[in-house]
Amino acid sequence: MQSPTVPKSLIERQDAEAPVDRSGSDRQDAEAPVDRSGSDRQGAEAPVDRPSLHERALEALEWSVIRDALTARTRSPLGAALAFRHSPFSSVVESQRLRERVIEGRLLTEQSPVHGYVSGVDDVSGLLERSGREGVLAPAELWACGHFMQSVGLLGAELRARAGIAPSWARDFGPAPNVPPVCERITRSVSGEGVILDSASSELARLRRTRAEKRLDFESSLTSRIKEWDSKGLLQDKFYDQIDGRYVVPVKIEQQSKITGTLVSRSNTGQSVFIEPAELTVSNNALKEFDLAIRAEEYRILRELSVQVGAVAPAFAPWLAVVAELDLALAAADLAKAWDLQIPEMLASDGELRLLEAFHPGLRLRDVDIVKNSFTIPAGGYGMLISGPNTGGKTVLLKAAALASCMARAGLLVPAGKGSKLPHYADVLAFIGDEQNLAAGLSSFSAQIMDMRAVLEENRKPLLIVIDEILSSTDPEEASALAQALIEEMVSRGHHVVVTSHFSELSLRCKANPRIAVAAMEFDGGRPTYRLRPDELGSSHALEVAERLGFPARLLTRARELMSTVKLDYEKAQAELKRKELELELEVERTRSAMEREKERYKTELREKLAGFMAQAQASVDETVKTLTTRIATYARQGIGMGGTSSGTKATARVEAAAKDALRGLESSSTTVQRELGAHINDGAAIPISPGALVKIKSMASVRGTVLELHGVGAAQTATIQVGNFRFEKPSDDLEVLEKPKAKLATNYYVGMIDASSGPVARKLDVRGKRYDEALAECEHYIDQAFRSGAAQVTVVTGHGTGALKKGLKTLLSGLPYVREFKPEREGDDGATLIEFER
Repeated sequence: MQSPTVPKSLIERQDAEAPVDRSGSDRQDAEAPVDRSGSDRQGAEAPVDRPSLHERALEALEWSVIRDALTARTRSPLGAALAFRHSPFSSVVESQRLRERVIEGRLLTEQSPVHGYVSGVDDVSGLLERSGREGVLAPAELWACGHFMQSVGLLGAELRARAGIAPSWARDFGPAPNVPPVCERITRSVSGEGVILDSASSELARLRRTRAEKRLDFESSLTSRIKEWDSKGLLQDKFYDQIDGRYVVPVKIEQQSKITGTLVSRSNTGQSVFIEPAELTVSNNALKEFDLAIRAEEYRILRELSVQVGAVAPAFAPWLAVVAELDLALAAADLAKAWDLQIPEMLASDGELRLLEAFHPGLRLRDVDIVKNSFTIPAGGYGMLISGPNTGGKTVLLKAAALASCMARAGLLVPAGKGSKLPHYADVLAFIGDEQNLAAGLSSFSAQIMDMRAVLEENRKPLLIVIDEILSSTDPEEASALAQALIEEMVSRGHHVVVTSHFSELSLRCKANPRIAVAAMEFDGGRPTYRLRPDELGSSHALEVAERLGFPARLLTRARELMSTVKLDYEKAQAELKRKELELELEVERTRSAMEREKERYKTELREKLAGFMAQAQASVDETVKTLTTRIATYARQGIGMGGTSSGTKATARVEAAAKDALRGLESSSTTVQRELGAHINDGAAIPISPGALVKIKSMASVRGTVLELHGVGAAQTATIQVGNFRFEKPSDDLEVLEKPKAKLATNYYVGMIDASSGPVARKLDVRGKRYDEALAECEHYIDQAFRSGAAQVTVVTGHGTGALKKGLKTLLSGLPYVREFKPEREGDDGATLIEFER
């Protein structure tokens, strides 16, 4: 049997006990991540035990937020373990490979029951290996193996059939083995709770049944004897107990000589002893023999099933990694929908970085308004310096850019708008927060210098390097000069560099460098707006904030007198940029007004043309009506002249045919006019959605269906759509109306299709072996038909399987008003559901 194609890195990640650092191309064949922090370099001032730059970057960027969100959305322990270890790939091929599968996963979650097939799958690699070595598995272990193998078989069949929307997954699961016969026997023999079922074998069922009967007989006679012994004052309490599977009675310690038997135990109080009376020994031994026989039969069943699992284990073991990756991809697809993540355009490693409407994904977890920002860094070595006030959003924007790049490298969708472009960097390095290391005797400035030296020693490129408050812990003038030299060097090596700083001197210097763009976080009315202003010099706005908070005017005046010449030049440059910005805004307004005037002129011309076309259409309709009237009158005269003859009957039929032809002509003309002119007549306004309307579902490759019901109002409104035998719940903004409703439709799909006169209905429906959507639709049809036929109760057999169909049936029954009660047909076995109707 053909084995699945699984990336080596995926298998390594699945087997790893901790996150693996895969960021560096020069780390191949290494047994452990290489520490590039400077602790083992010659000339280091002191040995420093610090994580690698890559690990520290992921920690600074709060990669754990992404990892935890992915893990929470997986459906199986197998996928959760992989998601918890997921980190950026070093290979662009692996990154693109997973992203393709995540994109396909978005369609699968909407149109396929794959989530249910993946649900609950455990890592059974050790169990498969043990069964292959003739080990005997416990009941719960057998159930886990059976569930995994059944999931592989079902996923293979399902995904091969979904090649149209998920070609990559169809290829991955193309060679997947079918569900082996042992799975059916495991389902019949053991439960997920670790219980061996009576249905495991007829012999086991017989032994258990016979033992239960003998136990009842024995306990009945024992109860009579206890009453007799108690009446004689021999017992401490009027009950019997079991110790080590044998029945005993509590005898008063002073009366134990009066009951012949075996002393088994004493009570904690010492007031009584537990004796197995001699007359109970034969019955106790008989029950013990049944227990031994039952245990032997159970062991035989477990051993036989374990051998069968071991026989197919080699064919299924390689599919653990593939199922784990599918669960991870589906979780990433769910995350993309929840956080409004988009598909990035991945470029060569030296391409441009273009982020449109980017945001920090962690803000999705908080109840705050999200401000999105856009910026571009050209291909090659370029940088951007962002200035602005404290709490103005600089650090959040820095993290958003770096996280978007990390998520793209990890094969995920990104927190940015459509059209965003990201290079596949060799790595993303982030320096955010105070790096002071007291244990190593490093100040904040010394720690930053060591970090920058480590970056300069990196051979990989290009890198995305983000630095928050560069060299902020020393003299501003010297720090500005050193920071500028560092940024220029990094840019000259082909890296992308994004830096934040409060140093106005640094902003002025970088503004003169064509390879370093400047931008500022907006500050309006004494408050930050969190919006990025490209080509603008920012300021800490310390004096403005102090003035707004009531700082003495005399001291503010003195502070302005003491400001350096460089600071004054900086503010003059800011004013010049503001003036140019205002000029550009005025030009944009003039252009917009001109476009509005042109638009109105075009709309006027269009209305005139539409009026002429409508007149022609009306004339066509009038001509059709005239033709209809003439033909009906002619045929009517012929019919009257022929009376009741066969010729008269033919004439009447010709009248009816002519009427139908004319009616079709009217409908065709009306429909054509509506479709061709409707959007223009409404002046571009969308046709409102209402029950009975024919709509297109935008997110499902333009699938068409009919609106059955509307739920909610406004932006939160959703609609139930009937597409063939299937129903979907979709947001109204995901629908486009193609035709208005022709007539009021019934909200229940089966209303008008079934009535009580349709004949008797079978009292049981078996949907085992059918696909989820087909089976559920048949169940709904059958239950509705049974209720209308007058049945009091019916049974639906779903089997056990993965549990998805049982869950779907319960959800369906809970929503049917005429279902009074539903429950398992047999207690302890929910493979068949008994349904009782309201009467």
